Amino acid sequence: MPLLQLNHHRGWLACLFYQLSSTPVMSGATPTLISETSTRPLTDQEPQAMTTPSPPDNAAPKKKKGGCMKWGAGIVGVIVAISIFSSLGDGSDDTTTASMDRDVTTSVTRSVENPDNPATEAAPAAAPVAAEPDDSVPTEYRSALRQADTYANSMHMSRQGLYDQLTSPYGGQFTAEAAQYAVDNVEADWNANALKKAESYSDSMHMSKLGVYDQLISSYGEQFTPEQAQYAIDTIDADWNANALEKARSYQENMNMSPGAIYDQLISSYGEQFTAAEADFAIANL
Repeated sequence: MPLLQLNHHRGWLACLFYQLSSTPVMSGATPTLISETSTRPLTDQEPQAMTTPSPPDNAAPKKKKGGCMKWGAGIVGVIVAISIFSSLGDGSDDTTTASMDRDVTTSVTRSVENPDNPATEAAPAAAPVAAEPDDSVPTEYRSALRQADTYANSMHMSRQGLYDQLTSPYGGQFTAEAAQYAVDNVEADWNANALKKAESYSDSMHMSKLGVYDQLISSYGEQFTPEQAQYAIDTIDADWNANALEKARSYQENMNMSPGAIYDQLISSYGEQFTAAEADFAIANL
């Protein structure tokens, strides 16, 4: 309750208390009616009105019934009313302030906890804009690059093998400039390509470790660098004894070779290039 309104009520109660305290409470008194006769002076011709004899001095006065009860009830009522209005006035400002604080806190809490609230919702991210093709690159260059990506990532070619394929008259037939642009800009892992080729030679053709390495670096083969070929040989998971045995069986079944001839073919530098231990394992298990 505002302070001005509380002061108004307190003033009204004080006025009421003053009137109650200043007004005598008469119990059993009869109001006196004043007539024209009582206000006009008596003459000699008019008889005087009879008066009621006054009671003797020692007569006990009549008790006012209910006077104290009315006084007590009135005072108690005023005190109770003042207490109520005082309590309302004192707590109104605090209550109003606390209510406003609760409203502000609740509003802030709901805004933070509710991500769907439009006031706190983040602006939608802008859609990615597709990159426009570079018109400064000739069409032939872009075509060579797309073909190079296929050769490198699908057929696992080496960098040099890719260039030769793009410029070959039996291959892509691109100009040297277009092929070089493609090789320089294609995204490829040449070590991974060498490993893929090594696995293919080992699993399908049962080559020896040295035979796979020579095939990877050969100018008539895959044309990987020595470093890329060595990475493949060191990383590949192959059973060279099993490969030697498969080669020995092939020579025996298809060419009807003797065990001695098979052994020589397995360890020959012009043949399979297996180690002596790997060749012994093959011959022992024919």
